[in-house]
Amino acid sequence: MRKFVAWHRSLRQLPAALLLLGAAIPSPAALASGETVPLAAVSVPPGATMTITFEVDVDSPLNFCATAVSNQGSISGTNFLSFLTDDPDVGGASNPTVTLLDAVDLAITKTDGSATEVPGTSVTYTIQATNAGPAAALNAAVADVFPPTLTGVTWTCVGAGGGTCTAAGSGSFSDLVNIPVGGSVTYTVNATVAPNATGTLVNTATVTKSIAQLECNFANNSATDSDTLT
Repeated sequence: MRKFVAWHRSLRQLPAALLLLGAAIPSPAALASGETVPLAAVSVPPGATMTITFEVDVDSPLNFCATAVSNQGSISGTNFLSFLTDDPDVGGASNPTVTLLDAVDLAITKTDGSATEVPGTSVTYTIQATNAGPAAALNAAVADVFPPTLTGVTWTCVGAGGGTCTAAGSGSFSDLVNIPVGGSVTYTVNATVAPNATGTLVNTATVTKSIAQLECNFANNSATDSDTLT
């Protein structure tokens, strides 16, 4: 996921989780997070202004859930001391440029409450998707593709803490949901295990952020339930 953040100022060092893609004056093609940006020397006449624009990538996943990224520019030159600035705002260490991040931490669980199932009998799954934030998840997708060994699949969904989802449906689904921070959506799936099914019944549900948002942690975006058929 690429999310662009631009600072319009003299910038000397990139904060963590950012990657320099290019600049208005000569610079390396790319720098890693935290590295100093080696800008060429320039001359600015009295009363004149100069804008330097940096385009950076924000890592996704972030590996930590941050609400914003901040960065501080600095200026140094002949006949004056180096000082921090975020022109046109008031300069100083207490005034970094702050860019809010639209990041979510989605997670999903799935279970039928049993380690075994019997062919020809019914099975009920509970699927729950949650969001730990820091931002509300908008237009995320909860999906489940059911195997042929499950027949007559129907499902219902209810939201909690402001979560919204499609109320009911049948068969495999990919449902667009909204989940505020601390909220959830819970699906109850009812199906029948095919009478001739053998081996292991395996089914996986996933939750996926919208393309416009960042994900803090992809490791908990899928959940699999496995049952031995007896």
